[in-house]
Amino acid sequence: MKKTFPVNINGAVYYIDEDAYNLLNNYIDQLRKAFPGKEGAETINDIESRISEIFAEKLSKGKNIIVIDDVNEIIKQMGSPKDLAGDDANDADTTADNGQTTPPPLNAQPQTVKRLYRDESNKVFGGVFAGLQHYLGWSANIMRFFYVVLALFTYFWPLLIIYFVAWMIIPAARSPRQILEMTGTPITVSNVGQTILGTPDPTNTPATASNVFTDVFSVLGKVFLAIFGAVGAAIGIGAIIGFVVMLCSVIMMWGWHDLFIQQNIFGIANSFYNPWIGTIGGICLSVAIFLPAAAAVWAGCNALFNVKAPSKGAIITLVIIEIIMIVASVVLLQLASTDHLFAFASTAATTSMTCIS
Repeated sequence: MKKTFPVNINGAVYYIDEDAYNLLNNYIDQLRKAFPGKEGAETINDIESRISEIFAEKLSKGKNIIVIDDVNEIIKQMGSPKDLAGDDANDADTTADNGQTTPPPLNAQPQTVKRLYRDESNKVFGGVFAGLQHYLGWSANIMRFFYVVLALFTYFWPLLIIYFVAWMIIPAARSPRQILEMTGTPITVSNVGQTILGTPDPTNTPATASNVFTDVFSVLGKVFLAIFGAVGAAIGIGAIIGFVVMLCSVIMMWGWHDLFIQQNIFGIANSFYNPWIGTIGGICLSVAIFLPAAAAVWAGCNALFNVKAPSKGAIITLVIIEIIMIVASVVLLQLASTDHLFAFASTAATTSMTCIS
């Protein structure tokens, strides 16, 4: 049987078993020695605040007490005191009477080290290009775009293999120190504390079959969306060309009474009872085709480049426009292609105008 202690962290009380309590207490003590002074005390408060948030999340998922595995997970996420204090900690470590190793205080001179890591906070697949963005100062989306273009117009598989190799050999930035090194931010007490507050939940869980399948289907889903976006781009370009040509034909009919485009390109003048209505219906149809194609392009860009999603109001507006365009194109094309329907509509319009007058 193990003892359980109530522990007050950042104003919240958590129940933690004896092994976890000893480990957490030792971790906090070493951090206090690594971060002395007033600024260090603020960093310790930030660390305890983040630990309290993680404990609350774990208990909200059904846990009753905090165990040693939970504390180990947090320490691995945030980094050991040696990692946070600096690379020279190994040379200046001291050993206390209880045999515990204590790292030296964080260097007074801020240390700026820039290293290549994968950025999983802005990843599409593995975060390789997001990491290169920090290291090289180039836009991740531009690098992704040129990678996709190169893969499509050259040999696809070698580039794919290169990406997966980079994914495997470049480490991910997970601890606060690694995140600071990735961005080239000076490693100071204040920066470490702020980074700890922004560190995401631990992701270094054991690789299970469920996790592996989830990752594989996530990658396959993004590949499918990329292909879907490419097809949508081709359809969208065709819809734009059709829209421009039919708009030009309307202008020519209205300005010069010329049916050249309808007769020689679309054959509207021969197949429709009224070329005007048929052309306007074609314009509505082009818009109705373009909007879903644009949505497919956005889905592909979102999968490849993390493009920001449109607002809910914009989505509702576009859906309403799509419905109107579909209804208008069906009605106008049917009306223009059927003699008696057009005659009925013309008679109804003339009767209405007569009654009004």
